[in-house]
Amino acid sequence: MARPKALDNDTLQRVLDAADDLFSRRGYADVTLRDIGQASGVHHSSLYYYAPGGKEQLYADVMARNLARHRTGVEQALAGAGDDLRAQLLAVGRWFMSQPMLDMARMAHSDLRAISPSKIEALTAQAFTLHAPIIDALQAAIDRGEVRFNDPKLATYAFVSMVQGMKAIPVAYDAAVLDESLVRLVELLMSGLVGG
Repeated sequence: MARPKALDNDTLQRVLDAADDLFSRRGYADVTLRDIGQASGVHHSSLYYYAPGGKEQLYADVMARNLARHRTGVEQALAGAGDDLRAQLLAVGRWFMSQPMLDMARMAHSDLRAISPSKIEALTAQAFTLHAPIIDALQAAIDRGEVRFNDPKLATYAFVSMVQGMKAIPVAYDAAVLDESLVRLVELLMSGLVGG
């Protein structure tokens, strides 16, 4: 469903930010419109003005926004790192580590099961495009002869999964420890890519 044209954008952003926070912490099933309304300061029945499709639309909008932001962040990290694959992977890993966790596993195994097939299809397609810039960077490194590994998709999915796993480490680990772990992870991955 489409939103009315004359929306208070500040309120819409407040609603989306509140929904984002709740969905990321609790998952789709455990969040109600009442929760989103309370967190955003908007009466839950008024949320339909901002999201005529209700909770499902808010979830789809929030996830689409997050996926687009992550894709842009990955592209910028790669662009800023030059052509060296090691530097690119470190830049992408550091960018992911600096962001709120995007729990793709929960999204795939729980959240998406509770929404309509059309929303699942759109979000899944967008989620797969998140990895495309990393796959392209790996393919470029293969084409340059920088690495001998011949499956850039597998390497990308492994890298992103490992970084997401590191992101789940309790906050007790400080940023320096996590960054050193990321450096080791990239070195481990590079040894497999070069030796492959």
